[in-house]
Amino acid sequence: MRRNTKKRKVDHHKNDRKYGEKMKIEEFRKENNLTQKALAEILTEHGYKCTQRVISFVEKGSRKPTYEMLVAFKKAFPHAKVDDWFF
Repeated sequence: MRRNTKKRKVDHHKNDRKYGEKMKIEEFRKENNLTQKALAEILTEHGYKCTQRVISFVEKGSRKPTYEMLVAFKKAFPHAKVDDWFF
Protein backbone atom coordinates (compact mmCIF):
# COMPACT_ATOMS: atom_id res chain seq x y z
CA MET A 1 0.00 0.00 0.00
CA ARG A 2 1.42 3.34 -1.03
CA ARG A 3 1.05 6.40 1.17
CA ASN A 4 0.08 9.75 -0.16
CA THR A 5 3.39 11.62 -0.07
CA LYS A 6 2.07 14.98 -1.17
CA LYS A 7 2.52 17.63 1.45
CA ARG A 8 -0.53 19.60 2.36
CA LYS A 9 -0.18 23.32 2.52
CA VAL A 10 -1.09 24.39 6.02
CA ASP A 11 -2.47 27.84 6.64
CA HIS A 12 -1.27 28.63 10.13
CA HIS A 13 -3.20 31.86 10.15
CA LYS A 14 -6.61 30.75 8.90
CA ASN A 15 -8.17 31.17 12.34
CA ASP A 16 -6.30 34.37 13.09
CA ARG A 17 -8.78 37.12 12.44
CA LYS A 18 -6.17 39.87 12.05
CA TYR A 19 -3.76 38.13 9.71
CA GLY A 20 -4.01 39.72 6.30
CA GLU A 21 -6.07 42.67 7.50
CA LYS A 22 -4.61 46.14 7.37
CA MET A 23 -3.65 47.54 10.74
CA LYS A 24 -4.83 50.96 11.84
CA ILE A 25 -1.24 51.93 12.60
CA GLU A 26 -1.01 53.51 9.15
CA GLU A 27 -3.85 55.86 10.12
CA PHE A 28 -2.06 56.73 13.38
CA ARG A 29 1.20 57.37 11.52
CA LYS A 30 -0.44 59.68 9.00
CA GLU A 31 -2.41 61.57 11.68
CA ASN A 32 0.92 62.29 13.37
CA ASN A 33 2.63 63.31 10.10
CA LEU A 34 5.17 60.49 10.27
CA THR A 35 6.71 58.56 7.44
CA GLN A 36 7.25 54.82 7.80
CA LYS A 37 10.97 55.50 8.15
CA ALA A 38 10.42 58.13 10.87
CA LEU A 39 8.16 55.76 12.83
CA ALA A 40 10.77 53.00 12.52
CA GLU A 41 13.45 55.36 13.85
CA ILE A 42 11.26 56.36 16.80
CA LEU A 43 10.60 52.72 17.69
CA THR A 44 14.33 52.00 17.41
CA GLU A 45 15.07 54.86 19.83
CA HIS A 46 12.61 53.28 22.27
CA GLY A 47 14.13 49.81 22.28
CA TYR A 48 12.76 47.98 19.23
CA LYS A 49 15.19 47.76 16.34
CA CYS A 50 12.98 48.40 13.36
CA THR A 51 13.11 49.33 9.68
CA GLN A 52 10.73 51.01 7.28
CA ARG A 53 10.10 47.62 5.71
CA VAL A 54 8.85 46.16 9.01
CA ILE A 55 6.43 49.08 9.42
CA SER A 56 5.18 48.50 5.88
CA PHE A 57 4.58 44.79 6.52
CA VAL A 58 2.71 45.50 9.75
CA GLU A 59 0.57 48.17 8.10
CA LYS A 60 -0.38 45.82 5.26
CA GLY A 61 -1.19 43.01 7.67
CA SER A 62 1.38 40.64 6.22
CA ARG A 63 3.29 40.69 9.51
CA LYS A 64 1.95 40.91 13.03
CA PRO A 65 3.50 43.34 15.50
CA THR A 66 5.68 41.69 18.13
CA TYR A 67 5.27 42.27 21.84
CA GLU A 68 8.56 44.20 21.83
CA MET A 69 7.24 46.46 19.07
CA LEU A 70 4.08 47.20 21.06
CA VAL A 71 6.13 48.03 24.17
CA ALA A 72 8.33 50.44 22.20
CA PHE A 73 5.24 52.01 20.62
CA LYS A 74 3.70 52.60 24.05
CA LYS A 75 6.95 54.11 25.35
CA ALA A 76 7.18 56.43 22.35
CA PHE A 77 3.51 57.40 22.37
CA PRO A 78 2.19 57.07 25.94
CA HIS A 79 -1.02 58.90 25.03
CA ALA A 80 -1.95 56.36 22.33
CA LYS A 81 -3.92 53.23 23.10
CA VAL A 82 -2.18 50.23 21.55
CA ASP A 83 -5.49 48.36 21.11
CA ASP A 84 -6.93 51.21 19.06
CA TRP A 85 -4.11 51.20 16.52
CA PHE A 86 -3.01 47.59 16.27
CA PHE A 87 -6.10 45.49 16.97
